[in-house]
Amino acid sequence: MAFGFPAQEVRYLPQSEGSNTLNRYLAFRVCRELRWPLVAITETTVTATTLNYAGSWNETFTLECLDGEIALRSVSNGNQLYDGGRNGKNIDLFINAFNSLKKKSAEIPLEDAYLEASLQEQAVLISQRLQPTPVIKQFYTPLSVLIPAPGYTLTPALIGINVLLWIIMVANGVSPWNANPEQLVQWGANFTLHTLDGEWWRLGTALFLHANLFHLLSNAIGMALVGLSLEPFLGKKGLAALYLSTGLVASTCSLFWNENIVCIGASGAVFGLFGFLCTALVFRSITHRMNASAWIAITIFVGLNLIGSFEEGIDAAAHLGGFGAGILWALGYHAFRTQSLWRHSVLALGFTLIIIGGNAYTYTSLQPRMQLFHYWTAMEEFAQNESIAIDSYQYNGDSTDEYREQLEETGLVYWRKNKTLLNRLNDPTLPKKVRALTKNCITYCTLHEKFIRYKLDLIQEKTSDEMPLETMELQIESIGERIRQQIQEVAREYKLPMRN
Repeated sequence: MAFGFPAQEVRYLPQSEGSNTLNRYLAFRVCRELRWPLVAITETTVTATTLNYAGSWNETFTLECLDGEIALRSVSNGNQLYDGGRNGKNIDLFINAFNSLKKKSAEIPLEDAYLEASLQEQAVLISQRLQPTPVIKQFYTPLSVLIPAPGYTLTPALIGINVLLWIIMVANGVSPWNANPEQLVQWGANFTLHTLDGEWWRLGTALFLHANLFHLLSNAIGMALVGLSLEPFLGKKGLAALYLSTGLVASTCSLFWNENIVCIGASGAVFGLFGFLCTALVFRSITHRMNASAWIAITIFVGLNLIGSFEEGIDAAAHLGGFGAGILWALGYHAFRTQSLWRHSVLALGFTLIIIGGNAYTYTSLQPRMQLFHYWTAMEEFAQNESIAIDSYQYNGDSTDEYREQLEETGLVYWRKNKTLLNRLNDPTLPKKVRALTKNCITYCTLHEKFIRYKLDLIQEKTSDEMPLETMELQIESIGERIRQQIQEVAREYKLPMRN
């Protein structure tokens, strides 16, 4: 059993008999017998990958001819820290087959020139058969996930951006342990009321915000695991497109299902990457020898996060939406790699239908919500105008002329503004309860206008009867209470933020 970053085992055999060429040729034949896919044949080495089953997880096996000895090395793929004895079993299996074949070769000796020609021919065939295999970054220390390497630059950059932004937020007063939702909205969180009011950029900015240190670390670990596996194959541009597109889908799903909840975090995009990786492995769209470490990463991260997605405060809609988007991406990636015309046609038709259906669903589902949110936002202006108009009722002991001017130029003006606003909002397509609220608000404004006019008549001594004024005050109080009840009912039924 071996431990390491990654786990590996090395053994040395004496090169007592046979030349360098013979030993490499025998290694080539052994790999063929064991059905280990050959990766490379050079002047001193033969490299292959083991099979993928319970006792072997696509380890990289290399025979290297040194001066006077042969080095046999079996290396776990990806970032496996413990090999469960698999590397040792691979070497034992190879040695048994190698010694058996060596005895047979002694009975029928072959010239080195012939063997070398055969090896060179096989090396050419291997290079033609294998596409250039991306170099997968190895984890030699836990912090190496943050260090760029050939074929691994965008992932540490994305992690760095998320960490840097979190540090900036904390430096500006955001709590590192439990960020205030209002502060997160100010920094660009995805919040229905603001996003549907034209601030669509929040769908993207929310992907880089985190509520606390644990939230940041969990997403960074997931991003490192999946980025390590995908970036060498998709490249920087492909991974960036996948990350952003699945993240935007996740944010949109969150917008539909989590009304008036502040939604942030990279987990939707990370789930999109894992959805892609999972599907690509099933269809073998990426290198087969990645399967072991990739499946372990998927099982641990996706399993735990999906279980936790249904706890309170976790954005399950973003997780599932991102994962589904990643699956669609992977199906498209696989179809184009197969070079099949009918697959391309089906894919193009499928994506066209998805886009058309998605747009139709978005339009039909968002329009009523957007209309309702515009109404609710406009009611903030109503509340502000109401407060200014009611303040004009206060008599500060100034002259009656100044008080009359205050009522006319402030009170009446702002109640008229509110009536104009309400008439504009009185759309017959709004829900019945909302239209009833609008109607009562218009009546409320009309009563206030009558109240001010009668008060002006009293000031100008056109009348001395104050009884109608008291009656109107009771009517205003009654309908005001009814409006407050309606606001609570509408907010509760349509999941809108409460207004005073």
